[in-house]
Amino acid sequence: MRQVSFIVKSALKIKHCGYRLLLCGALLVLVGCNQGGGSEGGGSDNTTGFTVSTASTSGGSLSPSSQSVDLGNTANLTVTPDSGYTIATVTGCSGSLSGTIYTTGSITADCTVSASFVQTFTQANCPAMGPATGNPVHVSNVSELVSAVNNAQSGDAILLADGVYALNGDYLWIASPNVELRSASGNRDAVVLDGNYQSTEIVTIAASNVTVADLTIREAYTHPIHVVTTGADVTGTLIYNVHITDPREQGIKINPGTPGTYVDDGVIA
Repeated sequence: MRQVSFIVKSALKIKHCGYRLLLCGALLVLVGCNQGGGSEGGGSDNTTGFTVSTASTSGGSLSPSSQSVDLGNTANLTVTPDSGYTIATVTGCSGSLSGTIYTTGSITADCTVSASFVQTFTQANCPAMGPATGNPVHVSNVSELVSAVNNAQSGDAILLADGVYALNGDYLWIASPNVELRSASGNRDAVVLDGNYQSTEIVTIAASNVTVADLTIREAYTHPIHVVTTGADVTGTLIYNVHITDPREQGIKINPGTPGTYVDDGVIA
């Protein structure tokens, strides 16, 4: 039997008396037919040896790193994140991911599976702040809270009793310096300021040395917390152990509201 191989570089129409055409990827193989008295058997397809290779970013790996797969078969790869990472994406070879196993589609050519990983973070609650040092103002409902904020004097510590404060359009604008707004218990999950997507900014800080601590703030129509200037610099803001969920815009927005002024020297912890 005689075999002739060549690479296809353009569309070809092949006609050769006594030969048959086999197509394997981009390689054409002409295998001579047994004509008259020859004892050779028929030829066999070149359908083995396609390579499935891998590529991954830092934070994990794919295994095996390379494998040979027959035409039409699939391959399985194990996706293993490093400690502190999780799988972000796995793509390539028309496959799909189930758990940590990536299965390719039917292999018809060499291909590459790529994986990326992202770092994970374990939530750790900050310890509650120590006792308030300012003038304590205790509140237990929305009307008391709004009144306390609107009438706050420098040095006030507005202490919220445990509960859900459904603001539903009300907002808290802190315009006096040296004011604290915090839960009385120190348990951030027990005191919830709920905008219900009706309150725009839930807490606006427009004065220096304001502390917001040990609270949960959720469902602001815009910003749960906005630190902004209204004519003078705002400095010394402390946002501590505040759990923010489901805002429609930035969770904490910080920007000057008037030209030539700055928000500076704050801490988010």
